[in-house]
Amino acid sequence: MRDAAADQLPSDYIHYAEALLTLAHEPIHLGGEVYGVLGKGLAVGDPEAEAKADCYGMQWLGYVATQLGDNPTDAAAIATWVAEVYYPGLENSDNPEYWSADCVPGGRLDIRADKTGASPSGGTAISIPGPPLVSTTPSSIAECWATDQDSFDPADKISRTSDPSPSLEFVTKLVQPPTSDLTATGTVSAPDGSVSYTTSWTWTAQNTSWRFGAQWTNARTGRYLVTVSLGDGSVCRYAVSFTR
Repeated sequence: MRDAAADQLPSDYIHYAEALLTLAHEPIHLGGEVYGVLGKGLAVGDPEAEAKADCYGMQWLGYVATQLGDNPTDAAAIATWVAEVYYPGLENSDNPEYWSADCVPGGRLDIRADKTGASPSGGTAISIPGPPLVSTTPSSIAECWATDQDSFDPADKISRTSDPSPSLEFVTKLVQPPTSDLTATGTVSAPDGSVSYTTSWTWTAQNTSWRFGAQWTNARTGRYLVTVSLGDGSVCRYAVSFTR
C-alpha cells in the first residue's frame, strides 16, 4: 500500500524509485542480513533482515542513483520521496516486515555518521543523498523501545498502539552498566513536532536498564518520536505510532 500522495506522481517515477530501492536493498542481504525458515520450521538468521535491508538500503539510495547517472539534486529528491512518502506506507501494507519504527534519525537502524539530522524536508524518516558512514563514536546504549507492559523484556516492545489514552513505558538498555552516575533525559515529540512529554533522571551506576512512563488522554493520532539522551553523549531515538 502506498501513500495517497504517491499516486500524484507519474508511474514511471514511482517504478524507478522502487527499482533504485531494490538495487540498494538486495546488497544488504548479500552482506549478511538474511532470514529464512528451513525444513521442519527451523528459523535461521535475523528476523529483522527485511526491515534492516530496506532501512539501510534507503540510506544508500541517493548514492545508488548518482552511480546510475542521476545528478545529486535529483538523487536527493528521489531518496527524500522514498523516505517520506513510500517508506511510511509500508507500515500498514501487505509487507509490514519491511518497515521498522527504528528507521528514524538517530534510531537503532540509522547508520549515518551524523545521526541527528532529520530528512531534507523536515520529516522523521531517514534519507540522504550520499553513502552512509557508520559512526566511529561508540554508544553506551544497546537498544531502546516502548512497551505497554510492566516489563523490561524486549519481547514486549511495541511500535504502535490503538489505545486513545495509553500508558506506555519507555525502556533503555545499555551495553554495560556505567561506572559512575549519568544524567539522563527522555523526550516524546508529538506528530507536529511539539514536545508532549519530557523527564530527566540520574542513571545510577551499575544499572544496565532504565525506563520512564507517560500517560496520554485522547492522544492525537500519528507518529510520536521518543528520544533518550545520556550525559556521556549517547542518544537513542525510535517511533511509536498512535492509531485508531
